[in-house]
Amino acid sequence: MKVVALAKELDQVADEKVIKELAYQATGDLSPMNAVLGGFVAQEVLKACSAKFHPTFQHMYFDSLESLPNSLPSEEECKPIGSRYDGQIAVFGKTFQEKIANHRQFLVGSGAIGCEMLKNWSLMGVGSGPNGIIHVTDLDTIEKSNLNRQFLFRAKDLGKFKAEVAAVAVAEMNPDLSGKILAKQEPVGPATESLSFPSLLLKEILISYIDVYGDDFFDSIDGVTNALDNIKARWLHLLSI
Repeated sequence: MKVVALAKELDQVADEKVIKELAYQATGDLSPMNAVLGGFVAQEVLKACSAKFHPTFQHMYFDSLESLPNSLPSEEECKPIGSRYDGQIAVFGKTFQEKIANHRQFLVGSGAIGCEMLKNWSLMGVGSGPNGIIHVTDLDTIEKSNLNRQFLFRAKDLGKFKAEVAAVAVAEMNPDLSGKILAKQEPVGPATESLSFPSLLLKEILISYIDVYGDDFFDSIDGVTNALDNIKARWLHLLSI
């Protein structure tokens, strides 16, 4: 309430709700938010260094109040616990952190979009809990042209599978994810999903080759993230689910 009182002294019409929400999360540190603001700053620095393109002259206004919980968590819920996620707990609370730590997610694609998703998940602690896991699939290998925008890869990784290298890279960022990221190379589609078999024997023979993303797999996860970078692949993925 001290922050609200000070704001009222400076501006009698200050929005008390906004001031309160700002004060509650002021000590927070959210990786996706850092990524947005950091990307903007990096863009402006490159403009200044290269003397190309017009700099952004106006103020940057980034409103993401809808990202906050509908009901603010209690002070007890948000106090530090000596965790690397304390900055996030300060905003969303311990219960939220436990929930995303035990989240089970499937990421389709580990290129430019997938690298950003995995990096943010790693820093947030998604899938890092005892029941959490991240599946990531990508049948592509790393090419030299990928290195300028797919930042989890280095020149030494050329020719390797993207999903495998990305999994190792983000686990190094956050050791809590060691053993929690399972890399695959199979595409999502009819060829890797459950099919109807004319006989139980035929099913037993072929199931290990076909049933990669069957009902059991999708029943074991909480969500699917599409990180494919072309329209054709996205449509095939949508049709498969």
